[in-house]
Amino acid sequence: MPASDEWISPAPAQDASGPAEPVTPAAASPAVIDFAARSARAGGLLIDMDGTLVNSEPANQAAYRALYAAHGWHLDKAVLPLFTGRTSRDSFRDIPGPWHAEGLDIDALIVEVNSLVDMRAYPPVPIRGAAQFVRLFERACVVTSAMREWAREGVELAGLSWDGLHLVSAEDVSRGKPHPEPYVRGAQVAGVDPASCLVVEDTPAGVRSALAAGVGMVLGVTTGYRDAALLEAGAHATMPDFTALHDALRPVIA
Repeated sequence: MPASDEWISPAPAQDASGPAEPVTPAAASPAVIDFAARSARAGGLLIDMDGTLVNSEPANQAAYRALYAAHGWHLDKAVLPLFTGRTSRDSFRDIPGPWHAEGLDIDALIVEVNSLVDMRAYPPVPIRGAAQFVRLFERACVVTSAMREWAREGVELAGLSWDGLHLVSAEDVSRGKPHPEPYVRGAQVAGVDPASCLVVEDTPAGVRSALAAGVGMVLGVTTGYRDAALLEAGAHATMPDFTALHDALRPVIA
């Protein structure tokens, strides 16, 4: 369970056209740029969606809060972060929530929480520079804990097309993040060796999944968790968005 100061409760999504925060020095280091360039040319990019390509976490977190309220359950502030970066099925199965004692059906809970996601109240916004960064790579796969329907919509909201872009969603794996299966499957779908892949994630569960799959490098985006939590999970570097990294990488692979 992450400490309370490691997780940043997602604020309502902001307009992506505003000024970007500077990338952390580590994320723009020569080692990161070198590996990213090699991955862009001869390896691949495996990238999460919620909180990484598009800021949809405010809507997701509001849905879980609404679920707890509808059932009269107390929601401890340390529990809410446990739902991030994981499939709903894995979350309801593994988190010691009140639904276990009440004998509630997990499939019914998944349907209920999905029905509570209100994208109109919490409209998703693309993460700055994400789409441009993805387009630098010859081979790329979105590896998400989201269901396929929302994954396809979210990727398009991020400003990407499906031309040459692969997808691994919750329906495609039997064990979600932090298990390595999602990223092992992502590399297989993209047709690349995991060791040649760059991964970008926004949660400790996703970082651990990628590392366990044997990928070459993991970068963390601090849209939901602080740098320290992502680095502790094993991320090689962190950044607030993709703009500075994209600008540093583009001329190298041009």
